[in-house]
Amino acid sequence: MRNKQAYDTQFFRIRVVSADQSGFTVAEILIAIFIFTVIVTTVFGSYRATSEQVEIVTRNRRLVEMGRNCLDRMTGDLAAIWVAQSPEYTSPGFNAPPDPYRVVGTSDSVGDQTYTMLRFTSFEHLPIRPSRSFGVARIVYYVRPDENDQYNLYRADQLYPYEPFEADPTDPVLCAHVRSFAVMFYDDSGRSYETWDSESEANDFSTPVAVGIRLELGDEQDERDIQVFDTRVTLSVRRRAMEATAP
Repeated sequence: MRNKQAYDTQFFRIRVVSADQSGFTVAEILIAIFIFTVIVTTVFGSYRATSEQVEIVTRNRRLVEMGRNCLDRMTGDLAAIWVAQSPEYTSPGFNAPPDPYRVVGTSDSVGDQTYTMLRFTSFEHLPIRPSRSFGVARIVYYVRPDENDQYNLYRADQLYPYEPFEADPTDPVLCAHVRSFAVMFYDDSGRSYETWDSESEANDFSTPVAVGIRLELGDEQDERDIQVFDTRVTLSVRRRAMEATAP
């Protein structure tokens, strides 16, 4: 019996010494786990924020490049505009066919948005489909949604004779993610107009002196992505105001 107690006492002593030498208590382990969790959460949050910022910067850079290329294309088209002049051109009479080289800018409702549709003629024909490589092309800028409900700015290009215009999904896309596309027209006195029709008496059967373009690109769900582009093109060729042709 005495040996039993000595054994128990010795065993207890060994257990106590072993526990002391381990160096960690439950509280210390919990504190270590908490600190590790805080560090991991902080590092992951920083990595995620950095990744999102890099993604935004990359997306904005693409929008800027696309917007600049789009404005360059439109500026080149407008710089090479073709306008019928007097005496070849006369103001339209009753039931007369419209001028094939007219300049028309209208407000086009697409979904719940309103965009400018611009029609004019230019020497900047781009032969995408098999056709003649040179001539006076009718160019139309218009906005339509794609299959993902993203709005794209299209460029229709057709050589004479011009068929009635219809939006075609195979037309080249000038730029995607269009939030706004607006064109302002300026007369020789500097007044601005949101619409224009060179066949209209309201515009004195004239063509504008200059055209201003405002383009907004970006994601509809993220206001941080919006990129705005503005330019103004003075037209090298124009038709001055005329009086209506007598019936």
